[in-house]
Amino acid sequence: MASGLDEHPLGTRLLEVAAAEGLDLAAALRGSDDELRPTQIAQPGLLFVELVLARALPADLDIVGVAGHSVGEYAAASVAGAYSPEDAMRMVIQRGREMAAMNEGTMAAVLGLDAEVVEAACASARADGEVVVIGNRPAGELPAGARILQVVRAVDSQLANAAQVQRASTDANIPLSLGQEAIAIGGGGSGGGAHTLQEWFDSNGRELGLKRILLTMMALAGVGE
Repeated sequence: MASGLDEHPLGTRLLEVAAAEGLDLAAALRGSDDELRPTQIAQPGLLFVELVLARALPADLDIVGVAGHSVGEYAAASVAGAYSPEDAMRMVIQRGREMAAMNEGTMAAVLGLDAEVVEAACASARADGEVVVIGNRPAGELPAGARILQVVRAVDSQLANAAQVQRASTDANIPLSLGQEAIAIGGGGSGGGAHTLQEWFDSNGRELGLKRILLTMMALAGVGE
């Protein structure tokens, strides 16, 4: 998974930090896929690769922005200077351990209800167990004739890709609530168990998803018009 990265100066320091936190990350990175799969190992392992690869980029490369998802957010914040790579590793090790200690529970998105109604329902449900509201994303919906939908449909037609429009809690909610056209589209591949310890991803078919994203962005930007 990380062949050669442990020889990079930052890689060496991050492995030392992990060892000081009681995690033999060096051994795990040299081990089998099964040894890497537990979330308390996989999360620090991913962060290690992301941080060392970012540090290995050419010094004269002009980076104008960084972004990440889940564990990648910690790497992006560190690269942006919010905290050191060493502190990022400590946080993600603790994050992985806390998640590994969760033996039950789930996450649900409630759509189309006022926040007060959801809060009341959660308060009532707490009698049978712990229920925590962790966020409230504003709602929004694209008009049926929105340009961004027309573009995506044209791209899907070109790629012979079958897709369907769904309402959901996504990163598109904020711009939609502000009256801006926005969508969240898949990156290809398949997966399941989102936001659980059993979450999985299969990269087969990812090339189609990446082509779809690129063509959509180019069309929206007016390339070729």
